[in-house]
Amino acid sequence: MIKKYLLKVYDFVILKWIDLKRYLFSDVVVLSIGDIMLVRRIPTHLQLAVASLLLDVEQYVKGDKSLRYQSEGKKLSYGENYDASEDNARFSALIESCIKNGFDKDSFIYVDKEIRLFNGTHRTAICLHLGINELKARVLRRKEDYIKDVNSFDDIKGSKERNVLISQKLNEIQKMIFDRGISFCCFLSNKYNNTESVEFDILHHFHVERVLELNNADSLICGFDLSEGGRLYLFSIDNPRYKCVNSCIESQETKDICQKIQEKYGISNNQLFISHSCYEGKKIYDALTPYFLKEHVVNEQ
Repeated sequence: MIKKYLLKVYDFVILKWIDLKRYLFSDVVVLSIGDIMLVRRIPTHLQLAVASLLLDVEQYVKGDKSLRYQSEGKKLSYGENYDASEDNARFSALIESCIKNGFDKDSFIYVDKEIRLFNGTHRTAICLHLGINELKARVLRRKEDYIKDVNSFDDIKGSKERNVLISQKLNEIQKMIFDRGISFCCFLSNKYNNTESVEFDILHHFHVERVLELNNADSLICGFDLSEGGRLYLFSIDNPRYKCVNSCIESQETKDICQKIQEKYGISNNQLFISHSCYEGKKIYDALTPYFLKEHVVNEQ
């Protein structure tokens, strides 16, 4: 009994020290769900964890409060004898609070310098369920080695059935991200006469998921010239290479992509714009939504 108590005190002190270090050595930004949940070629184990917790949240609001996936995950991580009751009680309380009072938008998740989620999986899952697109985050100034890429089911524990369901849920999250426009986006004006000939697939790390035709407008929209209409491309990239700039995150990769496309096709700055984060992409998507004409079918890669 004394040993268990001392372990709890030790855990509390260590966790508080970790929280203090994170507070002192981090930047505060606002992110979109897309910035942390859009898969970059290979999912991380914590993106899969969010998918599993989202399954729990969905079942919870339907009346099944067993939190099966969290319980199974804890046992897979810590052994069959692990008692997940305290973890489940905290998760239940968080779900109930968000249902009753709404999500606390002043709470933080934690991401590493590459904007990969490593603390806040439960809150992220709840945000996905509630349709909340933005989160406050503390960005550490280092890469977090704890975050692991998951190449196949062989890299994770659990039954095949469980892993398939979690993988399917993660795929649903990807579709939701693009359906809501919470991804990177690229605006291309129809003033560039060869819009159809621009092949974004020349960049192997640039994956177009949706292409939306835009109607023309009499005035500038978000600084974009829609006098002759245009197209909006929604995409993901394998390695955004994020940096924190003035309390915002910016992808260095999208800047390079923009330059490559301009050089290849001779497109001027006022005819092409690529968002530097999914957060920025969502703002553009929402502003251009009233001008959507139709959606083009994207060829499967």
